[in-house]
Amino acid sequence: MMRLACCTVLLFLLRLLVGLPWFQVLPSILIFYLGSGGWKFVLIFAKTIRRDLHAAGVLLKVKSNVNRHLKERNTLPKIFAETVRRHGDKTALIFEGTGEKWSFRQLDEYSNRVANLLLQRGFVEGDVVALFMENRSQYVGLWLGMAKIGVEAALINFNLRLEALVHCVTISNAKAVVFGSELTEAVCEVHSSMGKTVQMLCSGDWDPKRVPAGTECLEPLLDAAPTHLPIRPDRCFTGQSINLSNHTQSVYKEPNLDLVSIFLSKMF
Repeated sequence: MMRLACCTVLLFLLRLLVGLPWFQVLPSILIFYLGSGGWKFVLIFAKTIRRDLHAAGVLLKVKSNVNRHLKERNTLPKIFAETVRRHGDKTALIFEGTGEKWSFRQLDEYSNRVANLLLQRGFVEGDVVALFMENRSQYVGLWLGMAKIGVEAALINFNLRLEALVHCVTISNAKAVVFGSELTEAVCEVHSSMGKTVQMLCSGDWDPKRVPAGTECLEPLLDAAPTHLPIRPDRCFTGQSINLSNHTQSVYKEPNLDLVSIFLSKMF
């Protein structure tokens, strides 16, 4: 701030009081700025300009893709199907914890199983399913499968417990909860408060003695579900499909699928 103030004062002195022309004033200000330590800024600028230009290009590209999808009223299945067609065998997900890799085709088949399973169980567009699990590849597949049929995913913060957890599931109006086996204890603590109509599905290591009564193991159900894309009315790219439930115990609804466009557009 001091350097900026000094440069401003010098500008007024040279231009207004001394009467120097601009072609002399500007080089003088630059020399003063560099001489007062401003070279650090120039050095930082030189080191970061390439990165910043690249980031700006990526953002413009994403924004362009978003506008195109909105204009063409593309559906999420259509966008992802095109990505699978072009990059089916390329890696889509890498889970850092285990090194597990999923290709776009594997992700597509898994999400189709999720979508078909939910349709078989009577879920329709606008219904909500809560996801309560730690990070894993299946998390993306579950959300994507729900989005393909218009079912909203309430993404519950896996750090929530007791009243906070019940509150988030309740206000999301979830008809089912898919939870990771690593969070079985947290679910057992609040199961009696979630209501008898909420379907409970456990993903991961299955131990029927540990999970709440009435809970089903998700993996066998998905294995039996078809892998083809479910037939349903087209869902516009602008539809709602995400609820975010965070540590503030609130649920937020995203008005469109801009985040999906970043994942599905030409970044891969």
